[in-house]
Amino acid sequence: MKYILILIILCTSNFVKAQCWSDLSVGRSHVLALKSDGSIWTWGENRYGQLGIGNTIDQNKPVQVGSDKDWKSIETGSDNCFAIKNDGSLWAWGYNSAGELGIESMSTYKNKPIQVGLDKDWEFVSSGSGSTFGIKKDGTLWGWGAIFFATSNQLKPIQFESENNWKSVSNCSEHILFLKNNGTLWSIGKNYYGQLGIGIYSNGVYTLSQIGFNDDWEFVHSSPGVSFGLVAGGALWIWGRFNNNQNSQWNMPVDPYANKHYWNNITANTFNFFGVRNDGSLWGCGNNDYGQLANGSKDIYNDPTQIGSENNWKKVVVGTYGNSYVIKKDGSLWACGLNDLGQLGIGSNTNVFAFTEVSCPSSTANKNIKSIDSEITIYPNPVHNLLRIDLGQSNTELIDISICDLNGKSIYYEVIKKQVNTKNQQMSIDLTSLNSGLCYIKVNSNKGILIHKIIKN
Repeated sequence: MKYILILIILCTSNFVKAQCWSDLSVGRSHVLALKSDGSIWTWGENRYGQLGIGNTIDQNKPVQVGSDKDWKSIETGSDNCFAIKNDGSLWAWGYNSAGELGIESMSTYKNKPIQVGLDKDWEFVSSGSGSTFGIKKDGTLWGWGAIFFATSNQLKPIQFESENNWKSVSNCSEHILFLKNNGTLWSIGKNYYGQLGIGIYSNGVYTLSQIGFNDDWEFVHSSPGVSFGLVAGGALWIWGRFNNNQNSQWNMPVDPYANKHYWNNITANTFNFFGVRNDGSLWGCGNNDYGQLANGSKDIYNDPTQIGSENNWKKVVVGTYGNSYVIKKDGSLWACGLNDLGQLGIGSNTNVFAFTEVSCPSSTANKNIKSIDSEITIYPNPVHNLLRIDLGQSNTELIDISICDLNGKSIYYEVIKKQVNTKNQQMSIDLTSLNSGLCYIKVNSNKGILIHKIIKN
């Protein structure tokens, strides 16, 4: 019995690691991260209260923002943060000198989350230095702060345009990219380096302009002076000035890496590009002054070069300058590069030249976990090929399912969406390739936790 208990503890600790991080956003020198349990955490610089923890003390490891666990999505501006809850309400904190928090004031900063208005229909938010844009569930586009279409700073959200088919926004303040649900891409703002992608160089264009005639754009990302986009199929397009030690500059989208298509996720700034390809491999290029390419040195890559040999990367985010962060498919978070303000979250302020794991912290709102054994059924046991799971009537939106071996190594991980109030919802896991022996399965929901021993024949 004692031996089995030790194995369960070992396995459970591994699960905690695997289930931890689901998303993150990086500001100028601070990080906002979302855990799979719905809690949000911050670390790094806190001069303007951008960590949201009620003070202005920098933190070099994750600190929880409040105790709520109903956060849906997150976003950072240069020195502030935004987050949307499951009920559609929008919250903001940090720097606010231009009214970019949208809280009907221009106070210097707020060091705790404060709700933006009373609306509960927010779907998306994107913030840059001094301005913020949001999209509501009905597809309408809103802006506040020092926004280009208003003659003065707007202290609360006002609608931009009259259309209701907006999908996402990428706001770097200098120029802004707008993606519509029909796959068309639009831009506005400064255009010194051709970053608007409309075929000209100019001081700026302050009416919406369509970029080309494509209707297959799926993702866009803007940084000062440069823009990046993915079209259907994962092809990468770049326009503006991308200083990847080649001083490349274009005023219309170009495809400079034609032999390296099929990107699943990309991120970039003026000096660095990172991307995760569809096979899960990680690639990067550009400057490497602080080891942000995670190659163990300051060696520069002029073209996208694979970082390491693993193929289990899920999402990559690059900081404003000098650091990078990657979430693996198992939910673990890794960081490297510039760390003078603790923005890597590794418990020190020392720069690192290889990916170092950001430990998964314990939630302050996760003290009394109850069992959900009576609600979920796992069979057959012993199992030969297919393991079946009856989710019962556990009314929860997301359920984490993990399996680990006797050494605590994760061998399966999936987050599924539970259909609320659905009776006898079932799923199956193919264990054909799993070696025979003993392993453990963990099912985690907002209602509790289940851990079972499984025998694989």
